[in-house]
Order: sequence, then C-alpha cells, then structure tokens
Amino acid sequence: VALNDGSVKVVLRDGKSQDIPADGVVVATGSVYKSAWVKNNEGLDKEPWLAKVAQCREAIAKSKHVLIIGGGITGVEIAGEIATEYPSAKVSLVHKGGKLLNGTE
Repeated sequence: VALNDGSVKVVLRDGKSQDIPADGVVVATGSVYKSAWVKNNEGLDKEPWLAKVAQCREAIAKSKHVLIIGGGITGVEIAGEIATEYPSAKVSLVHKGGKLLNGTE
C-alpha cells in the first residue's frame, strides 16, 4: 500500500497494482491501535480532544471518496458509520482476506 496525493496504490492478489482515488483514507488495522483519529493517545484534555474529533468529522464531510483499509471489525464498523453519516461520500473498503470479518464467526 502506498499513499499518494488523492489516491492509494494497492497490490492485488494477482500481483498487479491498482490506484484507488480517495479524498480520505482510514487504516483500520484492528481494535487495538494507537490512532490520533480515534483514541485520545495524546492524553489531551476534553476540549482539545473534542476539537480534534470535530476536525476529523469536518475532513470526512468534505470528502467525496473515503477509503477504508482493513476489513475486520474496526474497518467494517468505521465504513458503515461513515457511509451512514455522510451518504454523499463514496466509501470503499479494501481487505487482504478472502472475506470481511474473517475469524469472527
């Protein structure tokens, strides 16, 4: 995976690469992670933390296409939340596994 301005290059199972246009990218590698977008890992007080969350929401609201990388519980949940909250944005989900939510049976 390579992030470019306005797109993400992914390598497919057949070894070929593909550029996917995106205004925003969410890398959802699992439910335990250090991401300034989701968790308050910086130990911010409430008001600065809420300002960061508002900034994230504004960025998503302006996006025409949001790409989610990761088809586990976190990635699927975030994709659903963004698609529901911002129906005018195209939401794409890229996953390396054979199916979404693999191993959650």
